[in-house]
Amino acid sequence: MGTATMVFSRVLIATCSLLVLVLSNSSSCDATKHKNCGFDAIYNFGTSMSDTGNAMHLTPNASEFNAPYGRSIRDAKGRYSDGFLVIDYFAKAARLPLLHPYLNKDVKDKHGGVNFAVAGSTALPREALKKFNLQPFINISLDIQLQWWGNYAKSLCNNSKDCKEKLKSSLFSIEAMGANDYLIAMLRGKTIEELKKMDLVSQVIKANEEGVRKIIGYGATQVLVTGYLHVGCAPSLLAMRSNSSDARDQFGCLKDYNDFIKYHNDLLREAISRLRKEHPDVLILIGDYYTAMQSVLDNHQKLGFESVLVACCGTGGKYNFDHRKKCGTQGVQSCSDPRKYISWDGLHMTQESHKHIAKWYIQDIFSKFRS
Repeated sequence: MGTATMVFSRVLIATCSLLVLVLSNSSSCDATKHKNCGFDAIYNFGTSMSDTGNAMHLTPNASEFNAPYGRSIRDAKGRYSDGFLVIDYFAKAARLPLLHPYLNKDVKDKHGGVNFAVAGSTALPREALKKFNLQPFINISLDIQLQWWGNYAKSLCNNSKDCKEKLKSSLFSIEAMGANDYLIAMLRGKTIEELKKMDLVSQVIKANEEGVRKIIGYGATQVLVTGYLHVGCAPSLLAMRSNSSDARDQFGCLKDYNDFIKYHNDLLREAISRLRKEHPDVLILIGDYYTAMQSVLDNHQKLGFESVLVACCGTGGKYNFDHRKKCGTQGVQSCSDPRKYISWDGLHMTQESHKHIAKWYIQDIFSKFRS
């Protein structure tokens, strides 16, 4: 059996198991033998969408680590939500432990994978962003997260050959890298047309592409790269442009912002196609967060969401968001039932949103193997 076929088979088994687990909560994989599920570890790189506690170790006094963050589930401390993230549901479905943040040095047993994602991280390093006159939220880029992985790999593997052997049953995930690069520019008042003209998108895509190459160089045989979702529906950005006459969709989201994200996702798909040709023996998937989120929006009433564009935790105005009084600061309250809200704090989503996105997301991966 060829290498590509072996990789395909492993991930097909994993995805079938993931689908069954998420849809029925049954245990089709032996929880004590993770290799039966196709991969026995997840190594994740990304932003606040999948940060399980790294930012909390860098900036422990940030408002995002105060109550009511994590209010729905005690284990969710350090996450930018009221509870679990998509990456948590993904790990649960694979019968793996929740991913420990790399910067939590108190955790000795990191079987099942490690999370290198940090809230506020950018695809581009600070020096590259400076050329666009942009200042990152935090000086952590994809390159730095990959450097952390390199340091961790020294404790995991003895040499390159050993690394490739140990990583053949691991899944590497790069999640929504570039979202903060764009958000920084948007908050600086850059229009969508300006963003496209300033070559920022192509640089972000290139950073993702090079990140995948580096991961493959370490020995990865299974890589998942996710696009981004509807920034045009974020209460924080809607509040910023509440007085504008910009075109809105049927939900009231900003069409130009969402169209821009689709533009990014299309270019990311092209990059993944190039990488697949370069590395035919490596399984490289693209995760379609955008369509997953669109499914939640289209079916929000059936799913029990009463509010699409209003933040659960916040204060002020049509969208319950005021950047001067953010969730987690004194006097700012959260809604009585986060399960009825898509947005948690105006920029990040609720656990309930993540749960439904994860369910769609895993089904979508499965369907790609069926086609």
